Amino acid sequence: MLSEFSLILCEAKILVLPYIGFLTGSNTASNTMFIKLQTQTAVQVGLSPVLLACIQNVSSSFMTMVNSSRIALSTSICQISSKENEIQKQMTLAG
Repeated sequence: MLSEFSLILCEAKILVLPYIGFLTGSNTASNTMFIKLQTQTAVQVGLSPVLLACIQNVSSSFMTMVNSSRIALSTSICQISSKENEIQKQMTLAG
C-alpha cells in the first residue's frame, strides 16, 4: 500500500515541478532546485532520467515565459504596457 502511494506521489511530482519555473521566474533557478529531484523520481518510477531532465528543462523554460514579471518587463520594453493584462490572460491560457 505504501509503495503504491509513494509511486503516485512520484508521478505527481513529475507533472507538477515544471510549473516551478512559473513561480521562480527563472528556468535556471527551477532547474537548480528541482532537476536532481526530477531525475531521481524518474529512476524510481522506471522512466529515463535523461528524458525527464529534458522535459523539466523545456517545460520550466516555457512556464518562465508566462511569468507575470516577464510579461510586465516585455510589455514595458515594447512600450505596450496598456496591453499587459490582455497578454497575461492569453499567456496564462497557453501555460
